[in-house]
Formats: sequence, structure tokens, C-alpha cells
Amino acid sequence: MPILTSTAAAADGLTLERAAHRRVAARSPAMFLFLFTCWFAALVWFGPRLIQSMDAATGPISAFAQAYFVIFVCIAWLYGLYNISVVTFAIYTKILSRFESADRVADEAIDVPVAVLYTTCNDFVEAGAASCARMEYRNYTVYILDDSTDPEYRRRVDRFAASYDHVEVIRRE
Repeated sequence: MPILTSTAAAADGLTLERAAHRRVAARSPAMFLFLFTCWFAALVWFGPRLIQSMDAATGPISAFAQAYFVIFVCIAWLYGLYNISVVTFAIYTKILSRFESADRVADEAIDVPVAVLYTTCNDFVEAGAASCARMEYRNYTVYILDDSTDPEYRRRVDRFAASYDHVEVIRRE
């Protein structure tokens, strides 16, 4: 990600703060909804069994210890699920941001002119040059830098260049 300076922000008509907000994804409550849904499901499933374990208490001290254990287990589940959620959502966000940033970069770079240089000297390979000439990018030019001395290779290069719009041949004289 390019570093944004005050000059670059001013050129875009943005303040640094607004430019920084543009790069930060909107916060979503999805992780916390997932977290509390899983925690609630764990409490519904295991809660009755934990509360049933309170029947094993024989006195006030053991009842306190059992209650403390039940509360501790419930909080420990919340903490564990929180850590699992953070890691899971971090991985998900990283994977998702790769696709989004690739799309954004492709959209931003769509009009940047690109020059592809293909060099040859009595060894022109049409398949290699054709792979350069058939790019899916819109704004490009393939320059074949031909240092061939053999007239047959020069003719092959010229025929190839004539068959593509984005190909130009440059030779040293």
C-alpha cells in the first residue's frame, strides 16, 4: 500500500484523516454475533449439566466452590471462543482483502500504459512474442527489439508485427 503524504492527500483533495478512513474497512458486528451465538449455544447445551453438578455440594464452602467453578467455566468458554473467533475472522479478513485489493489495484491500473519489451537476435520465437501480444490488458504496446542480422528472421519479425495492432519493431541501424 502506498504511503500517503500530505502532498498526495492534498492533490487528491483529501485530508490525511479522511484518506486514512478511506483505507479502513467498515467495522462489522459479525464476529461478536458469531461469538455470542456460539457461547449461548454452549451454555444451553452444557449449562444444565454444570448446574446439575451443584447437587454434589455438601456444605456452604463446597457450594461456593462449585458455583465459582460453574461461573469460571462459562467465562472460560467465552474467552476461548473469543480467541478462536479473532483468529478465524483475521484469517477470513486477510483472504477476503487479498481478493478485494487485487480487484481494486486492477481497477485503478486499468488506464496505466504498459510497455512490453521483447528482445531477439536471430532467434525469434513467435509463441513467446504472441503471448506478449495477446495480453488482456487494454493499454499496452509490445516493442520487439530486433538485433537480427539474418534477413529471414527480420521478415518473420516484420510479418508478426504486421499481424498485431499493439506491436512495434525497433531495430538498431
